[in-house]
Amino acid sequence: MNATVLENIQLAFGKNLAQELLDFKFEIDGLGVSGSGLVSNANYNLTRRTFILFINGRLVDYAPLKKALDSTHSEFSPKGSHGFFYLDINMRTEDLDVNVHPTKREVRFLHGAELIESVTSAISDRLKTSRTSRVYYSQSLIEKPAPERRAEHSANQVADAGASVTVVGTSKRPLSGKSTVAKDPRKMVRTDAGIQDGAMEQFIDSGPRALGSGQKKSSRTALKRSGKAPPLLTSVRNLQMECEAQTHSGLQDVFREHSFVGVADGDHVLIQHRTKLMLVLLNPLTRELMYQKTLLQFADLSPAKLTSPVQIREVVRLRLQKPDLEMKQPACDREEMAIAIGGVLLSHSEMLLEYFGIQIVDTGGSGPSVAALPLLLEHHSPAPASVADLILGLGTVVNWEEEQECFKDIAELIADCYTSVGPWDPTNPDQLERYEYIVKHAILPATRSGFFPPTYFAENKVVRELASLERLYRTFERC
Repeated sequence: MNATVLENIQLAFGKNLAQELLDFKFEIDGLGVSGSGLVSNANYNLTRRTFILFINGRLVDYAPLKKALDSTHSEFSPKGSHGFFYLDINMRTEDLDVNVHPTKREVRFLHGAELIESVTSAISDRLKTSRTSRVYYSQSLIEKPAPERRAEHSANQVADAGASVTVVGTSKRPLSGKSTVAKDPRKMVRTDAGIQDGAMEQFIDSGPRALGSGQKKSSRTALKRSGKAPPLLTSVRNLQMECEAQTHSGLQDVFREHSFVGVADGDHVLIQHRTKLMLVLLNPLTRELMYQKTLLQFADLSPAKLTSPVQIREVVRLRLQKPDLEMKQPACDREEMAIAIGGVLLSHSEMLLEYFGIQIVDTGGSGPSVAALPLLLEHHSPAPASVADLILGLGTVVNWEEEQECFKDIAELIADCYTSVGPWDPTNPDQLERYEYIVKHAILPATRSGFFPPTYFAENKVVRELASLERLYRTFERC
């Protein structure tokens, strides 16, 4: 019997659920990943989440995707309710790691962050379109006609709110005729206007461009490498697992569900999580984010061409002359070091380009130059001084002999290079606007999925709670 997926779900879970499912599709260009699925809409709420995932026809489990889908669905459903998710994904076998668990039920992906972002975006868009038209069920009462008038009045109220309403016949879920229960003001919080339906800001691209001029919007079209990305190396998987093992689950929920409030100063940003106002130290957050993105996008980082190549010898020579390095070598030794660093980077240029999106080219008499740097985030690029430190570090800090240590050193140097958001000058309105745009539209959105905040964020007060609505109400009640 050739039954469809929807028919099989109806047989297994019932007709009521099958009627409330929305179909969606997604595809990641250049990665060979595509899929389709079904998700329950806002009219149907489950007491427990149902997550069914097929990869290349095999039933598997993937916890990060499961958590991300829960978070996305919670934005559209009442508190305490859950969704139904069915996904059928096809991808290249070399991008799939099934050796995570002895039963091979749990899997990992080479492009896990991109997959999560693509699926959650498709589901979010599908749920947004379904919210404009909802179906309400009413039940006729023989002895008491009054509830009919109340039901009609409730439908009119919903219609006045801007949604199209359809009232159909009898059902097991009656439309209640009771008056609306007032919400507890201690639980009422504002949300970020930038993510509300109809917000104009999300359709206007007024922010700064990343790296060189003429950069395309999608990081994957910046400068595509030819060939397929290699399978995930064991050393890189170990580094990724180190990040996951040190995750603070509470802070992961904070960043996944946060709302942007504003930039406090050049070092701090304010975010809101449910009823709590949080103060976040920006530089440690940005550095950890860039480190993890470098590992998550290993061998798939798109190199973005610089406006003009950076000559390695000249940059290193000038950097060694700065007093903060306390270099006591004479000028001839600094010249030799600059030449040596250029030779080291040129000898490893193929690996740097393939794995980290750093392009080193030989320009002849002037020596090797850096022609491209990885595009980690749209609208965010490193400062020139940071590029000089990156070049110097690649030539002096990296352990090129041990694979895992080498990749870790390079990822940390790239993270250091991209840590600075930019200059902060309270007297310069244009500079402040650029700074806030990068934080709001590049840094913080990247923490919603595929980010594992470490435990030291809490221990070192990188993230601190400033206020809680419940505690404020308790304070007011004493007055």
